[in-house]
Amino acid sequence: MTVKWRHMKKILIIAALLFAISSITQANPIIKSTIQEGVWTNTILVFSSSKLDVYIPEDMINMNLFFTKYPENGNFAFVVYIDIKDKDMREKLVNDVKAGIDSRIIGTIGKTYPDLLKYVADVASFDMQKKQVTISREYYIDKDGELIGIRDMREINPLDKDHSLFSKISENCEDILIEAKNNPKNADIIAQLQQNRK
Repeated sequence: MTVKWRHMKKILIIAALLFAISSITQANPIIKSTIQEGVWTNTILVFSSSKLDVYIPEDMINMNLFFTKYPENGNFAFVVYIDIKDKDMREKLVNDVKAGIDSRIIGTIGKTYPDLLKYVADVASFDMQKKQVTISREYYIDKDGELIGIRDMREINPLDKDHSLFSKISENCEDILIEAKNNPKNADIIAQLQQNRK
């Protein structure tokens, strides 16, 4: 094996690794948001299993850092996007959405194609002192990122093993917020905002 080939092989291995890492970081859904104005294209994977992936919009981290005084009061809120990969879970959810539309529990937006359901987006407020999560609204989004329907609700769940999905989401979100708060890039902005609150 020549020196030139060994050098080329190293470059190819490094390139392959960089490509693999970039594929992981880019493996986020592009969600056209009709929930709020604008387009949320930057999302962070906060939980993954064989059955579902859970994402939060990246721009909501700043909202939590700067407007909910996290972590001083132990509370934060996210729109949590749940992408169900498991066929049986998805089928049950689609049937539940159809039943909710029929019973008018779920209000529809424009044309409704619940068979194409891609995401459920929960507005979730986490209270880390009380160890509970309050779900206040649920959005159903089709495969093209268009809103199918909305269900208003107020469901309070304890953050414990019986509600392990939201328990894991809350822990991961908390870690993300702490990391962002400790990021030197955000330190000056946070300090200025805290000064303005006094």
